[in-house]
Amino acid sequence: MPRISFSPPLPPSPTEMDQELEAEVVPKVIKHADLWFPDGNIILQTTSPSEDEIHLFRCHKSVLSKHSVVFADMFELGGYVCVRRSEEYDGVPVISIPDASADVDALLNMLYDPL
Repeated sequence: MPRISFSPPLPPSPTEMDQELEAEVVPKVIKHADLWFPDGNIILQTTSPSEDEIHLFRCHKSVLSKHSVVFADMFELGGYVCVRRSEEYDGVPVISIPDASADVDALLNMLYDPL
């Protein structure tokens, strides 16, 4: 009768270990220096392409709604309700948007300080 032997699994290769470590990297949270208003009632969140940084912009629904029909409809229709209650920062709802941080920065600067 042939003898069957079982060998223990091999440890992960260095490449696999690196991938596991990358998966565990906690992104750095960055509040925008100028576009973080203490009385803001909504936070827009963007993620860097490398996903190692999260950028936060605390602003006002009224300002966004006044200048953007997209934001106005979102807030009026409650489209941001899909954000779970747990997705808050400092007690303020957070909306994650797919746009680049630089683009959101430019848009908000134009809305808050047009000159």
